[in-house]
Amino acid sequence: MGTKKDNLWNKIFHLRRWREQRKEKRRLQHIVDVAEDFIDTLAECDDLRTLLHIHKDIWGSGLRNRSIAPNPNGMFRTKDIKDLKAEEVYLGNIYGLWTFTIPEWEKEREHRIGSNTWGIDPNITVYELVTRQYRNHLLMNVKAMKKEAEASLKMGIK
Repeated sequence: MGTKKDNLWNKIFHLRRWREQRKEKRRLQHIVDVAEDFIDTLAECDDLRTLLHIHKDIWGSGLRNRSIAPNPNGMFRTKDIKDLKAEEVYLGNIYGLWTFTIPEWEKEREHRIGSNTWGIDPNITVYELVTRQYRNHLLMNVKAMKKEAEASLKMGIK
């Protein structure tokens, strides 16, 4: 006869709630499926503009949270992520680096971090550092959304 949520009684007398639960279950499963693809794609990316396009794809696929959302004073200073431009992505403020936009960091592709007290390879470029910052920011958030969706699916939709 199926689970308590899927039994005939609930389908007949609680059809609206049953449909909402099924829709939510599909949404959560979509997050899990899509997140895995984004995790693989992000792990291989080493270019800021490509990360920007992946960010837009993540948002457009329905994976959304506050950390990767628009914020007038944050990293992504736009009204809508789908319209996000390189000039609106502010990276840096790590390892003593200033905060700049993607076009500014692209000018620093060859600039090495040099001697530092953070234990970072002095031969790494500042561009590589901010690329790592953006990639890790997206990766952590996609993984968190996937984990949350998996937990909700495991617990079952109430």
